[in-house]
Amino acid sequence: MFTLESLEPCWHGRITIHGADHILWVSVGVARISIGSNVLRLLTDQAIRIESGTTVDYVASSQGSVATSVLVNSDSPVCASFSPGVVVSVDEPLRRSLLRSYSNWVMPHIDTCFLGCEINSDEDGCNLYCDLVIPRNRTLRKWAEDVLNYPDSKRTLADWSSILGLSSRSMSRICVEETGLTCRAWQAKARIRRSMSFLAEGYSVREAAKSVGYEDYASFSHAFSKEVGLAPRSWLKGQNTGSVAINTNSEELLPLLSYSIPSRVNDFHLLLWQSCGVSRVDLGDRIVKLERGQTLWIPSGVWHAIHVESGGIIIPVGQLSGHLFLRRHHMKVGAVSDLEALKFLYLSTVNYTILRPYPFVKNDISRLLPVSVVSSINCSPVKKMMDAECGDIRSLADWSLELGIERGKLANMFERESGCSWGYWKREKRMTAARHFLSDTDRSVSSISRRLGYSNVSGFSRSFTEVHGVTPTEFREKNYLPLLVDLPPDLHD
Repeated sequence: MFTLESLEPCWHGRITIHGADHILWVSVGVARISIGSNVLRLLTDQAIRIESGTTVDYVASSQGSVATSVLVNSDSPVCASFSPGVVVSVDEPLRRSLLRSYSNWVMPHIDTCFLGCEINSDEDGCNLYCDLVIPRNRTLRKWAEDVLNYPDSKRTLADWSSILGLSSRSMSRICVEETGLTCRAWQAKARIRRSMSFLAEGYSVREAAKSVGYEDYASFSHAFSKEVGLAPRSWLKGQNTGSVAINTNSEELLPLLSYSIPSRVNDFHLLLWQSCGVSRVDLGDRIVKLERGQTLWIPSGVWHAIHVESGGIIIPVGQLSGHLFLRRHHMKVGAVSDLEALKFLYLSTVNYTILRPYPFVKNDISRLLPVSVVSSINCSPVKKMMDAECGDIRSLADWSLELGIERGKLANMFERESGCSWGYWKREKRMTAARHFLSDTDRSVSSISRRLGYSNVSGFSRSFTEVHGVTPTEFREKNYLPLLVDLPPDLHD
């Protein structure tokens, strides 16, 4: 029988996230967060927001505690309930908004999620990168990373122009197009943001100024005041001392609107949990309704699309290798109690964020498989087809010859198992991979096209546009998530 005490303590070390605010909240138990010289203690139903660019020394939860973290846009309505660095109480409306933010952050990146960024579903398309927009251009990002990692560097724009092979004018033109600021203005803004983290860590004003490349206090103070609206010492006086604020802004939170998650074909088994409200999972031949507290396994290779209704929150708990023998007929709706729901949130956090037990051993969720699932490896002909690389160019006729199964019979077998026809399934698998490559990597479109098995870029672009309504390049411009994250050494591996 599950008890909260069975949940191991979790921890992560020093980290700085540039480009999104970080919210940590405790559903039950106790967690500590160290920022500079302050160590803040969060209890059940308390949360804290850490601004982009602030260095967190560590986060640690105690035995039997459930602490969760999420990255959010500073313009997101959920941030209106927080002043940066202030511990606030979490009421039910805020808890639901935090869970929805977590779900929106994790769901689009379940196959690669380590540290991602919330996908903004607001209709107004507000800026995803808070007040410091990170350049998307791969060449210019090298300069941006250097500014953030080495804010006291003496390299000039002329130096970087030579290093990158771009003229200073081209660098500034690209920077203005992608961030709204010239290179000089962006660098000044980035340095002040870094200085704030140094001040929070206990640096004196003069030490912070020197650490971000300012030789004298007067010029630093002027730049700081221009950016922040306060002199450095005045800003320090206003920083949080660790008291808990009462959340008074929950009524201003926007309702949880309905939304859809793009159809996908995974190469792993995925466990979904409906935290609250209702979602509908389209499996091609039927639609499964999930209500609060219910769960569903999506086997590897099964086409699916998810629609989350107003007020609904669906969360991925974890995933297992697609080689395990989990088939379509095992897809039965399960249920968890309110106590077990805390366990599921804990499992999701340790599987999809860096807040984990230490030393970390990936949580084995195979014990949550349906009892009818056997432990043997799935070696069916259809599974062999599903396990092929997304760039595999074999046709249904090729597979029929290779597997020794008549083509019509093989087509029927495949559709029964996957939920759709071979041709449609193959395109969906390619599109699932394409969205990942475009939003989470800097691979070129032509490289992605080759990786997915297209003979030419135009064929890939045409197919992608038919599915998504935008070209691959337009999709990348809207969805590429170039967060710059400074991780402790043991988390880079």
